[in-house]
Amino acid sequence: MQAWFSQLNTRAQMVTVSAVGGVLLMVLGFGVWLPLHQQLAVSKTQYTQSGQSLLAMQNLVSSFQKLAVVNGAANTYPSLTALVNQSLQGKPFQPASMQLNGGGDLVLRVDNVAFQQALEWLSELENTPGLVLSTVTVNQVQGGLINVTLTLQGL
Repeated sequence: MQAWFSQLNTRAQMVTVSAVGGVLLMVLGFGVWLPLHQQLAVSKTQYTQSGQSLLAMQNLVSSFQKLAVVNGAANTYPSLTALVNQSLQGKPFQPASMQLNGGGDLVLRVDNVAFQQALEWLSELENTPGLVLSTVTVNQVQGGLINVTLTLQGL
């Protein structure tokens, strides 16, 4: 190869060196710089998308924080079941069932309770901070006994 190059005249040697240099630049450009540039473009897109995701997440956090505030103060009420259990302490009756429905409301059923005791308990629940009685259903069983079904919402 060196013998072939040395027998070329000076002008042909310069053209050959220039051509080899051009080919090397093209290989460097297409083989190294182009993939790097493409990866940089992909990385920029991913960075932009993650920035948008972060912004959306911050907006969601802000929305959740606003929802957690009730009348300008943070919601510090205990859970619905804790409030109900607290109201049932010392009562001569217990719930027959207590379930959370799909909307986060608590559906509570008390069977065979005296009417007067049920009224006092319902009044106590109505005045309990953090609870809202959304529906109350009363069915007479026998004598002065009733079955009560409540739907409670928390604040």
